[in-house]
Amino acid sequence: MVSLNSHVLEGCLLGDGCLFIGKKCKNAGFSYRSSSKNHVEFVHKHFVDYCSDNYKKIKRAEIYDKRTNKTYVSYYFKTRNNESLTKFYYKWYINGIKIVPSDLVLTNESILFWYLGDGSINQGYIKIHTDSFTIKEVDFLCEKLKKYNAKKLKKEKNNYVVYIPRFNVKDFFNSIGDCPVKDYEHRWEMKNYKNKNVEKNGISDYSDKYDSIVSDYLENKQNISFLSKKYNVPIKCITNYFNFNDIEWKSKVKKSILQYKNSILIKEWESGVEIHNELGYNKSAISECCNKKRKTYKGFIWNFKNI
Repeated sequence: MVSLNSHVLEGCLLGDGCLFIGKKCKNAGFSYRSSSKNHVEFVHKHFVDYCSDNYKKIKRAEIYDKRTNKTYVSYYFKTRNNESLTKFYYKWYINGIKIVPSDLVLTNESILFWYLGDGSINQGYIKIHTDSFTIKEVDFLCEKLKKYNAKKLKKEKNNYVVYIPRFNVKDFFNSIGDCPVKDYEHRWEMKNYKNKNVEKNGISDYSDKYDSIVSDYLENKQNISFLSKKYNVPIKCITNYFNFNDIEWKSKVKKSILQYKNSILIKEWESGVEIHNELGYNKSAISECCNKKRKTYKGFIWNFKNI
């Protein structure tokens, strides 16, 4: 039997993979399901030696949903119970609930399988869904993807996604390699979105110049416009680099935002970002209220606090 690839298994567990132990079983088994046949076949070949004869080939399932009046097709497989899977079960599950282990090591291979299961590319940036994990666990995963400037982005209620900005997408794909699943080739498509100041591949094209730019900026007090010409780097690339490395390049005056309901002050917020992170409200809509371009949003009146 081929030894278990822990990087593949843990990448799958970050996504749709599942470990389980039956009531009368000592050891754990692994199952995987997706709507893409190509996807499940690709994962299956890494576990086929752990499958019974019944699952040497993947299965097809149809489920009818009364709410939508549609039949949904999925593909899946299960492995035998195996001692080598059991140690991962107790690492990844507490009282039957999947967690992100604190000693998790993300490799390019595990990130690839995670992205196949839960990732997508939209408007040029990457989103990886983390619906089953806590905010603390999402922060932990973002830290593991720090070299891609990963941030958590609120989706709805208490659900977050891992967000990787446009100018780090090329590096991300270079690390995990080409798409191995025909059905998901669209998830590797990098389109050139409108931004005249930033060239197609973003700030990574100028990585060898930033140390000199930062040194000139901090030590010699040279402005960004001058540095842009000196090093032949678009201004937007420099400001993006500064932003994601917490280098202060302009004075930012933050205006507190007041939230009213029926002329009663509900809360004072530090910024629109704080409101978005806590409530999931649209920052642009709140800004439009504060700038008198619309009257209300979400049933509230929003105003900048007078300084």
